[in-house]
Amino acid sequence: MKKLFIAKIFFIAKIFLCLIFLCLSGVSLSAGAKKTSNPYFPMSKGSSWTYEAVTSASKEPYTCEIRINNLEKTGSYSCSVFSAYINSSDTPWQSEYYSCEDFNVKLVKIVWPDDSFVYTPPMPGLRSAFGEGSKWSWEGKGPGGKSKAESSVEKKEILEVDGKSYDCVKVKTLITTENGMNFDISRWYGLGVGLVKEDTTITETDGGNIKKTSHVVFSLKNFSLAK
Repeated sequence: MKKLFIAKIFFIAKIFLCLIFLCLSGVSLSAGAKKTSNPYFPMSKGSSWTYEAVTSASKEPYTCEIRINNLEKTGSYSCSVFSAYINSSDTPWQSEYYSCEDFNVKLVKIVWPDDSFVYTPPMPGLRSAFGEGSKWSWEGKGPGGKSKAESSVEKKEILEVDGKSYDCVKVKTLITTENGMNFDISRWYGLGVGLVKEDTTITETDGGNIKKTSHVVFSLKNFSLAK
């Protein structure tokens, strides 16, 4: 249960863990162009982001640092490996493998210290050249078994986090899984920054009845992008 919780929190991605989870209106692609990065989702080795996380399960916030330590091949996908370190730990709690082509970001694989999982097919986190109201969906096998995800671009806005302003797009994602774990995720991605804020509500159900609801918010504290 803990692995699934953490995996979804960082989708696409980010996302996302994400990470989930970006090239919106204002970005165009030339025919046949192959781009391996997204202006809202930096993927260069050596980049890092530090977040403060607040959860309904704990009174005290904790720190999560995301680092891109490696670039690796997973099947036919060339991936940037986003590793999450909790409260300055030397060992990553989990690592997520993201691929990007033509600005489309996909979550390919998740690795934990004692296990790993490959998404079938890879889960899209961010799509190319779309504007407010644009939508996309995914259906496949995730850590929670057969899963579905519906995402939409809600708006573009200037978001202030920790006293700093970011030019963001807000993406809403709803994830349902066959094991009864459902996720309602709002993510704000900053232009030239990456994930700025994530607000997630996790609902555990059994036979359609709600067993437990939890909430977590990640807010960006600082970041460093490699060239």
